[in-house]
Amino acid sequence: MVNVNRGIDDQFYRYKMPLIQAKVQGHGNGIHTAVPNMDMVARSLDRPPSYVTKYFGVELGSVTQIVDKDNKYIVNGRHDAETMQDLLDGFIKKFVLCKECGNPETKLRVTSKKAIEQNCIACGYRCSLPQVHKLCKYIHNNPPNDVKSKKGKEKKSKEERRAAKNEKSGKGAKEKGPKGGDGGDSPPKESSSIDQQAGCSRDNIAMRSEGALSTSRPLLATTATTTTTGTRRTSTRKPCARAPKSSLAPAPKAWSAPATWTSR
Repeated sequence: MVNVNRGIDDQFYRYKMPLIQAKVQGHGNGIHTAVPNMDMVARSLDRPPSYVTKYFGVELGSVTQIVDKDNKYIVNGRHDAETMQDLLDGFIKKFVLCKECGNPETKLRVTSKKAIEQNCIACGYRCSLPQVHKLCKYIHNNPPNDVKSKKGKEKKSKEERRAAKNEKSGKGAKEKGPKGGDGGDSPPKESSSIDQQAGCSRDNIAMRSEGALSTSRPLLATTATTTTTGTRRTSTRKPCARAPKSSLAPAPKAWSAPATWTSR
């Protein structure tokens, strides 16, 4: 393992990468150089392996073959590991290191105006890379938004995630039905406690009307009302059936002064 920025000799440098491995294969006109650990090198730089392979092809003037499924990255011709490692340092300086702090923890993004924007996560510096190298055209056609994660899954865009969420929520609403139940049209059931309380109030009213309970005040009728949010009990002051007059208590007599009192 070596430092990503090989210009720094600090042994405690936190950003490391493996050395390039070059394996010459074939003979004659079909000779080519394969890089078996290209996937590991590109992952340590947080760049697609195809970017590094295309950069080697542009700098060496050779045709490249990229097969991401089989992790095959081939450059035509005979090339040694030292030469390719020196070329990798140029790629890191142009497309990886931050132009402000020199940190390799950067992200690339292709804007709507076909500009390659580099954003540094360490210091927050943002700039547009010069469109001089031939690799920029390949980056425009293959933006880094399609970079695969470590598990091999492609990262979805914001629009794709939102569409999948809306589709999932629509299926859940159809399964539950319009009222959130099993999809039937049966009305919601009332609670048993409210039914018992309403029954007790009706019994009390019947007993008062028969004369079992005598009172001079009008009775309170308890009603149960159903609203959109649920069922609740409300009390309204409504005069109910009164008891017979014979069972009512006699009205008190008017107060009068005693005869022994004299006025001055």
